[in-house]
Amino acid sequence: MKMTTCCSKSKHTIWLSLVIATFIGCGTLMYLSYHYT
Repeated sequence: MKMTTCCSKSKHTIWLSLVIATFIGCGTLMYLSYHYT
């Protein structure tokens, strides 16, 4: 049970960091395109 919880928590953290990275990347691209076009 503890192992499963740890595994799912790790998976969730990876997914969350991926979403945050995508959000930051999109925000940076939009910011740059807004200021340099």
